[in-house]
Amino acid sequence: MKHHKINIPKVYITTVPYNFRSYYLWLLYGLYELNEQGKIILSFQKMKLEDRLIHKSQRFREKSQRIRQFFNLQEEPIYSYTSYNLQGFIIYNDKKIKFCYDIADSPFLFDIKLLHSVDYYFKAQCPKEISSDGFPLTSSIHIPYHPDVLTYKSKIHASMIGPRCLCYCSIFDYDRMKAAYKTMINDKMPIKDGILMCYFGNACGPMPVTPHNAPDYNSESEIMGYFKEKISHPNEKRAILAHIISEKGKDYDARIINPGNSDTLDNSLERTDLIIPLNQFCKHISRFQYNLNVSGYRNSIPNRFIESFAVGTAILTDKLHVKWYLPFGKEVIELSEMGYLPISEVNWNKAKQDIDNLPPVNDQEVLNAYNSKWAPNVFAKYIIDTMLSQTTDN
Repeated sequence: MKHHKINIPKVYITTVPYNFRSYYLWLLYGLYELNEQGKIILSFQKMKLEDRLIHKSQRFREKSQRIRQFFNLQEEPIYSYTSYNLQGFIIYNDKKIKFCYDIADSPFLFDIKLLHSVDYYFKAQCPKEISSDGFPLTSSIHIPYHPDVLTYKSKIHASMIGPRCLCYCSIFDYDRMKAAYKTMINDKMPIKDGILMCYFGNACGPMPVTPHNAPDYNSESEIMGYFKEKISHPNEKRAILAHIISEKGKDYDARIINPGNSDTLDNSLERTDLIIPLNQFCKHISRFQYNLNVSGYRNSIPNRFIESFAVGTAILTDKLHVKWYLPFGKEVIELSEMGYLPISEVNWNKAKQDIDNLPPVNDQEVLNAYNSKWAPNVFAKYIIDTMLSQTTDN
C-alpha cells in the first residue's frame, strides 16, 4: 500500500508474546487494515530478531527451547508465557508515544514495570472503576490493586478481547488473517432457529489450594482455597444455568463439556460428543438469538462476546465488573450478580424468570453494534485515536 499523506502515524510493534499470539490477532488485523487504507504506516521492524524468528519458524522455536535447557538459562525469552503484553510505539508530529495491550484475565493485575514506562496502557479486562477499595470479586470481597495502579491510573484505558483464535498463522501473515476474518463473519446463518445456548468447559472450578500467607491472586486455585465458603466458582453457576436451559426444549442448547474440575487431567469425564470444533463454533452460535455468559476467571469477559456479536447473536450475562472501551447496548443483557457469589446467595428464581422472558433479538441491530464498535479496524482506530488525541499541534 502506497501512503501519499505526508504526516500520518507510524506504528511500530516491538513485542508480541508468542504464547498468546492468537489473542493479539484482532488488534493486529485491525492495524493491518488501517495500513492498507493509508491511515497509518505499520511496521514490525523494531522487533528483536529472536522474537521475529520465534513467530516465523517452528524449527527455531524448538531449537531455542533446547538451547535454553542445555545451558540452563534462567531468563525467559520475550515470548514466554509470563508476558501478557503486546508492546509498541507511535511516531507522530515528531513525538514518540509508547503503549501496551494487556490481555491477561485478571482485571486487578498489571505489569507495573510497563505501567511506569508506557504512555498508554490498554487493558482488555479493564475494571469499571479503579479505586483504593480494590477490585470486587463479590460485593463483600475486594482484591487490592498494586499502589502504583492507583498512582498511574490515568494511563490505563479500556480495550477489548477478540475471539479465541482468528486463525492459526504468523503475526506477519495479513492475507491469512483477512481470509480467516472473512470466513468468520460469513458464518452468520440466514435464520436463527434457536433462542438461547451455552457452551462451557467445566462444571467445577480448579481444586482449591490453601496458601500459607496471602494468596497469589492470579491463581484460581489459591483464590478458592483462601476465601473458602465465602465464594463459589463461576463454573458452578454455569452448570446450574446449563441445567435450567437444558430443560426448556428444542429451541435451547446447553453444553458442559466436562462435569469435573477445570484442572482435572481425567479426560474420561469429557463429553466429546458435545464438543464443537473451533472452525464451526461461530456458525453454531449464529443459530441462536442469545449466548449465555457467566463472568469468567476473576470476573473477566470471555471471548464468547465477540464470537457472538460477529454473527448477530446477543449476549445474556451476569452482572459485569469489567468494561470495554465503549458501552454495551442491545447486544448485551445483564442479569443479577453471579460470578464468585456463594451459590446460596444467587437469586435463581429471578434468573429463571429472566431466561423465560427474553425479548426477541434483532440480529441486524447486534451486527450494527458490532460493525460500529467492535470490528477489528474500529478497535485499532480507537487505539490509535486515543493516543493521537494528546499530540495535536499547539
